[in-house]
Amino acid sequence: MQFADQTDKERLMRILNRVLLALVLIFSFGCSLQKSWRSTLYPGDWSPGHKDSLGRFLHDFSYAGYRLGEEEIPKDIKGILVDVTRSPFHADSLGIHDATEAIQGALDFVGEKGGGVVYLPPGTYRIKPPSGNTSALWIKYAKVVLRGAGRKKTFLLSDETTMREKSVITVYPLNGGDWHEPVSKPVALSQDLLEPTIRIPVEDIRNLRVGDWIIVRADATRAFAGDHNMGYSDEPCEESYIPCPWNAKLNGITFYRRIVAIDPEENVLFIDIPTRYSLKKRDNARVYKVASSIEEAGVEDLSIGNRQSFRPGWGDTDYREAEENKGKGAYQVHFSSLIKIQHAVNCWVQRVTTYAPPGNSADVHMLSNGILIYKSRSITIQDCALSSPQYKGEGGNGYAFIIRGSDNLLIDCEAQNTRHGYSLLSMWTHGNVIFRSSSYNARYPVDFHMHLSVANLLDNITLNQDYIEAKYRPYGTTLHGQTTTQSVIWNTNGVQYKDGKDYIIDSRQFGTGYVIGTRGPSSSVKTTPVTINGYDTSPEDFVEGIGLGKTLVPHSLFLDQLKRRTAHPTE
Repeated sequence: MQFADQTDKERLMRILNRVLLALVLIFSFGCSLQKSWRSTLYPGDWSPGHKDSLGRFLHDFSYAGYRLGEEEIPKDIKGILVDVTRSPFHADSLGIHDATEAIQGALDFVGEKGGGVVYLPPGTYRIKPPSGNTSALWIKYAKVVLRGAGRKKTFLLSDETTMREKSVITVYPLNGGDWHEPVSKPVALSQDLLEPTIRIPVEDIRNLRVGDWIIVRADATRAFAGDHNMGYSDEPCEESYIPCPWNAKLNGITFYRRIVAIDPEENVLFIDIPTRYSLKKRDNARVYKVASSIEEAGVEDLSIGNRQSFRPGWGDTDYREAEENKGKGAYQVHFSSLIKIQHAVNCWVQRVTTYAPPGNSADVHMLSNGILIYKSRSITIQDCALSSPQYKGEGGNGYAFIIRGSDNLLIDCEAQNTRHGYSLLSMWTHGNVIFRSSSYNARYPVDFHMHLSVANLLDNITLNQDYIEAKYRPYGTTLHGQTTTQSVIWNTNGVQYKDGKDYIIDSRQFGTGYVIGTRGPSSSVKTTPVTINGYDTSPEDFVEGIGLGKTLVPHSLFLDQLKRRTAHPTE
């Protein structure tokens, strides 16, 4: 480069030095932004009960999953091992003959012997619900595990397309049971419980013992609905397809807990997991026992696929109970599922995936829903990938994972091409953790779907052409309404926004919800307006660290809380 004189050269050097200094300052500032940070609600000395000056707090979510996260899912199952292809069961593994009776016989045999493994060697097993049954296979005994040889080796082919409200596999105890069906006389709480607690004061402890599994609950009353800015009907609404108010049929906030200690002098029960929402005497807060749950049952190491239906009629409302719909495909597959876990505790599903059986379109793996957890607790769903339902219509269809229970853990799971990848709903749905899981290309968002599922954690979720929704929803035969409160959305990874959206999270929870840390190329969050369709959800949710999730400490709230609790157990 030629310079007219030395002055010009010096002037250029000064400019270059200033530019260089500016770049260094910008780089240094950028580096400072990349320094690790903590949530103001989760300091280094956090312990359960910590609140900020406005009363905002994070629940302890560390109890989620199999045996409260304190034990690994067992690898070596005690009991007998039965190969279903051998005598006396002789299940066909070539996919030619129906294997339902053989596999069910093996499940029952192992259960009656006290438990063990029913093993499906590599191959394809054709199954369907027997006449009058609501599932093809029923795990009804404790300590029974249905195990394949691997997701790319063992295939269950569900060969029935008339599956309305049926499941391929059901995990449910032989003698039944339900959280809202008492088997003992209810005992009233002696005072309101307004904060999370393991201390349950009751009017009478005479028929309660350490080790009892109990329900601690209150009703969804007119006053409770009023507290949440919701309308109310004294009678359950007639079946219809227009929104109607909340009503008693919603059952109210419900906790399934175990008594770990009793103070007989004070009439106080101590339970294994804290409550997560207020329980008031005004709402008939009470304790009672229910029938025993099924325990230590599992499904693992296999793939499941539904045979595709070629009936016509797949409109959004073709599932409805109407004479003109009964021959339609949507009606026949409505609310079916691959695996339904009901009235269970300390059970699991791991290393299970879906596939498209021969003859299906490439994008049809299942008829409607994937895995449903219903009125169950301490279930772990691990390393499962569910994809491509045929029907993604209204009425609860096309979901990969549905959670309607408490303190369950979904970890390292994947949902693709669904209506909703993950959905949490009902007033007994709380303390659940969806961790290190992903949802791709869903029609509608990962969501808190209806009826105030309180205090759940979405931790390190990856979203691609999807988003999270936690807000009032003006839909449903019983108004979905306020869907959640006190739930935490922690360190979300946004790969690509859903078409038409410019945010990865829409959090407008009733009362206070929490969005802490986002990262990735799509990381924006929506929290306003707080009034939706005339219903108030104020105050605006707590938001912190948008775009800074990469340097959030701890990276996972769930893992850090679990480490703290198991290192220093609650006394």
